[in-house]
Amino acid sequence: VRLERYFAEKGAPAQTYAREFIRAADRHDLDWRLLPSIAFIESTGGKAYKNNNMFGWANGDIRFRSVRDSIHIIAERLANSHYYKNKDID
Repeated sequence: VRLERYFAEKGAPAQTYAREFIRAADRHDLDWRLLPSIAFIESTGGKAYKNNNMFGWANGDIRFRSVRDSIHIIAERLANSHYYKNKDID
């Protein structure tokens, strides 16, 4: 609910996916704020993105089937890729 309210206050389309951000974070043991923060920085919470890629992954050039897919794929990569695994938020 807090995330939905935050995105709503900012007029961010990502509000629609707030629960999906939380599910993906829980599934991959990530801080619940990480994915929404990246989406907000990269696309102002879904205001400007392409290819269902509100995270700007690979400069926004990677095409995802849906925004929901992108949330779960990015969460999995952040949790398991050797580039990111076991690193803290800082």
